[in-house]
Formats: sequence, C-alpha cells, structure tokens
Amino acid sequence: MALGTYRIAGEELTAAARRAAGSPGGWMDTAPNYCHGCAHLLLAPVLAESSLVGIAAGTGVLTAVTARSAHAAAVVAAPEVRHSIAAHTAHL
Repeated sequence: MALGTYRIAGEELTAAARRAAGSPGGWMDTAPNYCHGCAHLLLAPVLAESSLVGIAAGTGVLTAVTARSAHAAAVVAAPEVRHSIAAHTAHL
C-alpha cells in the first residue's frame, strides 16, 4: 500500500500514515511542499514508530522559504521559482 501525502493534512495525515505504516510493504510519498511544508513534521513521529515503511521524498519542489534560500544561494534564478532539480551544495 502506498500513501501519497500531497492533499492531506493534520490529524488525517497522521491517521492515514499510521494505517499505511501498518501495511506490509507500505510506502509513503512526501515532498517539502506537501501540507504547506508541514508533511515531514507530521510524518516524523509515525516513521519513528515503524522502521518498515519505505519513503519516496519528492525533490526539486520548493516551498516559499526554501525558494528564497535557494535564490540567495544562487541555486535558482528567482525567489518565485518553485521547482528546480539543479545541483547545489548550499544548505537550504
């Protein structure tokens, strides 16, 4: 079973993640911009409870905060950019 966390938030996300974590071979899909940038924080306690869940974390999608940081580090051309797969060494 795979759980996509793009359009789910709050307690619903936590409850769905616990159900997915309890499924054999469970996977969760997340990214920095999911749940307005809070999906990782909401998933963290669930993932700490189960080491059997696979994680697919989207890369390249930027929240407003990471976009501004990426622009300041010259990783993206403008702070409005919300997607980039450019290689970088700056901590965002």
